[in-house]
Amino acid sequence: MIYVKNKPELVRVKHIARALEMKQQRSLAALARSLGMTPRTLQRYLNMRGASSSQIFDEIRCDLALSLLRETRFSVSAIAHRVGYTDISNFGRAFRRWTGVSPLQWRRLKRDP
Repeated sequence: MIYVKNKPELVRVKHIARALEMKQQRSLAALARSLGMTPRTLQRYLNMRGASSSQIFDEIRCDLALSLLRETRFSVSAIAHRVGYTDISNFGRAFRRWTGVSPLQWRRLKRDP
């Protein structure tokens, strides 16, 4: 059994990860530091809950991309850059994995009744 002093709830971990995402600090080390833990301890803690820092940051990126596509007129390229992708093709692949459609298709579906 792994003992984690002052165990953060997974909701708190995600809340802090979201704040780090806004600063574009997407790393296990930054997340662990913000929680007052070592990266390895946080990694074990997340693994015990069936999660990982990369999954958490990926979920946050997805939520942010969906929000930007729905609520702004930013180009897909600008949104890809904002959520941390330097290559729009990689963003497109990730977005299709998240939603099953391309960013432009998703935007059209959500804007057209």
